[in-house]
Amino acid sequence: MIRSKKVLAGVAVVAVLLAGAAIPALAQSDGAPAPERQMQEERRAERRAALAAGLAEELGIDEATVAAALDKVLDDLLEEAKADARAAVEQRLDAAVADGRLTQEEADRLLEAFDDGALRRLHRLSHLRRTHDGGWLERP
Repeated sequence: MIRSKKVLAGVAVVAVLLAGAAIPALAQSDGAPAPERQMQEERRAERRAALAAGLAEELGIDEATVAAALDKVLDDLLEEAKADARAAVEQRLDAAVADGRLTQEEADRLLEAFDDGALRRLHRLSHLRRTHDGGWLERP
């Protein structure tokens, strides 16, 4: 029982460390050209497989079980990070509407663009600027 708790704790620590590296990499890959993005995904898959194999060997657990657990934990962490980012964006947009810096329609369009992945860094409104026609653009 104690060994299994240690194993689970070890897997959780490794998953968190891997997620810490994977989540920013996923966010940065949004604007990458297709071939570069594909290479990034292949390297990420290779690192995940190597990690799963190493953990499986070290812990004496089937590699497929470890890989499935890592995938589940990382996917859960990624979804949680996305939900947190969306909540932060919504909060900032609501504040901008309340302050009169945006209309509700503009805020809705920006949130929709964020949901579609068009604005990678909307959680930092300082990356946005007004255009001459009253629209919004993301600064490089």
